[in-house]
Amino acid sequence: MNFKTFISTALALILISFFGYFALEGPPPEHQESHYDAPHGGCLVVLGEGFAHLEFVLDNHKGLLTAYSLDGLAVMSSGLQQTNFKLIAKLDHGPLELDLKAQKDAFGFEKPDSHSSFSVLSPALIGVTSFEAEIPKLHVKGISFSNINFVFPEGIRMLK
Repeated sequence: MNFKTFISTALALILISFFGYFALEGPPPEHQESHYDAPHGGCLVVLGEGFAHLEFVLDNHKGLLTAYSLDGLAVMSSGLQQTNFKLIAKLDHGPLELDLKAQKDAFGFEKPDSHSSFSVLSPALIGVTSFEAEIPKLHVKGISFSNINFVFPEGIRMLK
């Protein structure tokens, strides 16, 4: 066997092994749970293919719902330009439209037109432990998402 034949054969075996491995894995399922931990201990909603996350934390003793805008790894804050967004919670006694408003950054790190924390206080959320939710419209890093549906506290993975 000459050197050219040896190199060609070795390269072919490497390529077949490499592409064969990925062919066995197959495409990822369309909807799957996030593989990340929620940094505030809340419910993660994944937007796009790991593009960004929203984390929802409910203090059901006070009726305070807080949303955190996070990066694609659900680690760092990722500011939104909008100052509020709507969330419709489907509670046992009917739908509840909530307007989550941007909160000031306590440390002063965020730009004036960038918000990573949103919250709303509603007596209707006192004692609530789970609900279905829909966010009609949300803009994240220049991309619009609409009709984002999830179940609190489970969360979802949302494809664009």
